[in-house]
Amino acid sequence: MNKFWMVAFGALMLVACKQEHMDAAIAVYEVLSGEVESESSERQEETEEATPLTKEDLVIVEKLGSDNCLLEFKDYAKYKAHAAFATSPDGACGWSGEAAESVKMAKRQAFHQCETFRETEKEACKVVHLDGKWQ
Repeated sequence: MNKFWMVAFGALMLVACKQEHMDAAIAVYEVLSGEVESESSERQEETEEATPLTKEDLVIVEKLGSDNCLLEFKDYAKYKAHAAFATSPDGACGWSGEAAESVKMAKRQAFHQCETFRETEKEACKVVHLDGKWQ
């Protein structure tokens, strides 16, 4: 395991212990380190093949800028208070659910998670949805 993954895992463990979400932190670590494939990626591939987009889905995709994060957004949408969703033009996304203690913390968590998955240096991630409202 290289130094980056050790630091990332350490940060996840710190957050998980504080918020009692150890299983989620370990799952995220496994996905980030490439040890397992993301379930949402697998679900997205299955869903893309099996289910056409609804009108509601099309509105969400238009707001997000791509359909890459549609399933992630649907998972995120279950949370209302102090929840943020960020996207980048290259299709990366990140979000925070009810674990954030403030709006500022929710924005920061979503932004940093999105930046982790962003592949291009052209445009940074930005928060597009906050506490149930489009930004």
